[in-house]
Amino acid sequence: MKQAVNLRRFEPASDLVAIAMATPATLEKHDPAAANVQIYTIPPSLCSQRVRMTLLEKNIPYVEHVVSLAKGENLTPDYLAINPRGLVPSMTFDDRSLFDSATIMRFANNWFTGPELAPSDPVAVAAMNSWIDRSDDFPVRGFTYRSHLASGHPDYWRVAMHDNVVRARELYPEFSEVYDLKLRDWHDLADWLQSPRDSQEGEAIAEAMADDAEAALRANPFLVGDAISLADISVFILFIRLQCACDVTLWSTTMRPHLHRWAETIKTRPSYDGAVLEPYRSTGLVQMSGDCWQPGVRAA
Repeated sequence: MKQAVNLRRFEPASDLVAIAMATPATLEKHDPAAANVQIYTIPPSLCSQRVRMTLLEKNIPYVEHVVSLAKGENLTPDYLAINPRGLVPSMTFDDRSLFDSATIMRFANNWFTGPELAPSDPVAVAAMNSWIDRSDDFPVRGFTYRSHLASGHPDYWRVAMHDNVVRARELYPEFSEVYDLKLRDWHDLADWLQSPRDSQEGEAIAEAMADDAEAALRANPFLVGDAISLADISVFILFIRLQCACDVTLWSTTMRPHLHRWAETIKTRPSYDGAVLEPYRSTGLVQMSGDCWQPGVRAA
């Protein structure tokens, strides 16, 4: 189940995508301080987390706006003008808008000055992009939603992803195409949750990715070389969600030790605290279990 596959009909502006997908070393960099970078996120969103972590690693200043899915803020005409998929995250800068987390990450690295988050070797760049794509294609929403329901938490996802869409369709019929695609996306997710085979296939994909990561990390401290890259951010944010919140164990001190060492190293970076832990803490949406976080119920 590719995430929001129906909504991929809506793509970011082609010139921004071209910049995102260009060879990083070929591009002129721009000062982010002059770009008025603003991002639209929600704290638990995996895609929001990896965009925040990228911006923090790049030292890009930004203003963050939290979008309330519970209130349907992602379904309003104003937000759809920024992100026609009605998803998070989105980014605006220099009076332009950009969405799709993988595209935002690549664009931010290629367009703005700051620490380089891509290798210089073209073969390593291809490997980085492969890791990003594998992370992007993983059905993490299904695992997250399943764990959320198993924990006995209220089913606010159904409200946000289905009931609010139905109401928005009545309010703003001019966006019915978007809402119909979002409803189809919701039904695809519901079908995934009802399919043990899909869940098992997802776990097998995660295990294969973890095996490949372990092999890559035997040779290098990070996935595509000696320095952290967008590959590490994409894979780490996915793996830490599966490991800490979705009951999918991928590493320990004895199980994939190189992956364990890599994860523990990244967890010490300020960008992890700023991108994942602090947004959870500030909203009361985190519970600590050992050295892992788990999504919790909002504190009163």
